Amino acid sequence: MVDQFKRYTFIKRGVFYYSRRVPSELQTIYSKVRVTTCLHTKVEAKANRAAASQDAKALLLKDDAEWQRLRPLMKVKNDAEFEALKIGFRAGIPTLKTTDQAAAARLFTLLAQYGGQDLTGENPILASGTFAPNDGLF
Repeated sequence: MVDQFKRYTFIKRGVFYYSRRVPSELQTIYSKVRVTTCLHTKVEAKANRAAASQDAKALLLKDDAEWQRLRPLMKVKNDAEFEALKIGFRAGIPTLKTTDQAAAARLFTLLAQYGGQDLTGENPILASGTFAPNDGLF
């Protein structure tokens, strides 16, 4: 099973990365057709586990049939509890749109304005490069 994740991982400067095509049904929402993210490891076994986690999240994000397959393992009491858990899990999956950089910059400016250097340090403006590109799943 681990071998299937090798096709989605590659090594750059000794560190593993994960790269997948954005599913066609989600391409209208996201501006990219391919997403690449750093797995933050140089160890192949860890990279394979991280890639498996990314694949599982991608599958559960879009596939209700997979949720039905998992339902008996979840031991939910009723449909409402099942739906709440599914919605909550999906909401917690990071996406490319998770980080609203403009909102973060506005918040940082407010922190600098009201909290001063104690909160933001010497720079009252959010530093460029604070957010890594493609820092999400889809």
